[in-house]
Amino acid sequence: MSIKAELYRILKSSKSRIFIFLIFLVPVVDILLNFQQNVVPHLHEEGDFSVFLYHPSEAAFLSGASHGHITQMLLIWLMPIYILLIYGDSYIWEKSCGYTGIIFSQYSRKKIVQTKFAVSFLLFFSIIFLSLLLNFLLANLLFMGGSDFKGMELMLAEGDLSGWWAWSLENPFLAYFLYMILYSILAGIFGVVCYAVCYLAPSYKLAYPICFFLWFGQIVSPYSITYAIQPFIEYGPEYFLPALLIFFVIAFAIVVFSRWHEVRCDEY
Repeated sequence: MSIKAELYRILKSSKSRIFIFLIFLVPVVDILLNFQQNVVPHLHEEGDFSVFLYHPSEAAFLSGASHGHITQMLLIWLMPIYILLIYGDSYIWEKSCGYTGIIFSQYSRKKIVQTKFAVSFLLFFSIIFLSLLLNFLLANLLFMGGSDFKGMELMLAEGDLSGWWAWSLENPFLAYFLYMILYSILAGIFGVVCYAVCYLAPSYKLAYPICFFLWFGQIVSPYSITYAIQPFIEYGPEYFLPALLIFFVIAFAIVVFSRWHEVRCDEY
């Protein structure tokens, strides 16, 4: 069993390709909505309207500039569903049709678990990062020259902002790229968590709600994981560092226990 073979099997699946496409489509729709809301109304105006044009980093997906934030909800809130449908629940299917017995007869459980977890991380880190990168490139193309941060740039100029919030607005491209990387890492790790949950609860009726509530619970928490995903907001390190700590502790506990539970079966 190899990472390359697993990735090839995923990309051969029509279901996986459809939901990978949706992960790319949602941020593209988001940037087009921002263009329609922020740029189109000014196209027939004379003079320079760049002052009303979103900065590319503000227009990009993670900043949540679109009205209603529907696209963010569709992708960020429902991320466990995409993960499970693309790859995360594959162990449940393999177990239900007896395919796991064939795999276990050829490879050690330790090798299988390590490969599955590695594929989960690499796959979802890559998908999310490339999707966000495409969105960011489109934002820089469609909102070139924009400087509007919904008034935050005025607060910065007047000295009303400080700390992480001020630094992010002073270095918007770098700040946005850091949030892109961080969200991609979180997606990769949660991809591993979803696969680990399927090892522990190999049932669609159990795995899906468990994974969803593990993620959604951290979204609605007082230390919401969204603070570590959305740039240019007032919630600085005092909020997103505890959120990241909670996320990593939960993920580490589930993944380590799942690996131990699955690998120990070789001893019996």
